[in-house]
Amino acid sequence: MTNHQNSEAATTSPALMRLGKDTVTGNTVNIPLNDSILIAGGTGSGKTRMLRSLAGSAIQQGCYVTVLDPKGGDPELWDQARRVASTEEEIVEAIDELHQEMRNRREEMRKRNLAVWDGPVSVTASR
Repeated sequence: MTNHQNSEAATTSPALMRLGKDTVTGNTVNIPLNDSILIAGGTGSGKTRMLRSLAGSAIQQGCYVTVLDPKGGDPELWDQARRVASTEEEIVEAIDELHQEMRNRREEMRKRNLAVWDGPVSVTASR
């Protein structure tokens, strides 16, 4: 069992969102909201619906959510996100800030000999 596929009891953890059931094993599949994830698929496969659900759950649980939306569609959808970037300049700036945050965390983790980040979200970007 991976950390993404846990028991039913794990779905109550504030760091997890229940995604659904594994079609092969029948196990519950949970997505850790504090991990990086990749959503990929063909046109019409449900990527946007999945992303809206994950982002909404993360926002409700107080996670810092940055949305990069080059199409600039549906601004009300992301009202609760900490940051929304739509223009090329905004997207580049957001990526640069998030990259710096990752570097800062990696350095702090190295200094403290941590395998997993345990500190607060300290991204300085604001909407």
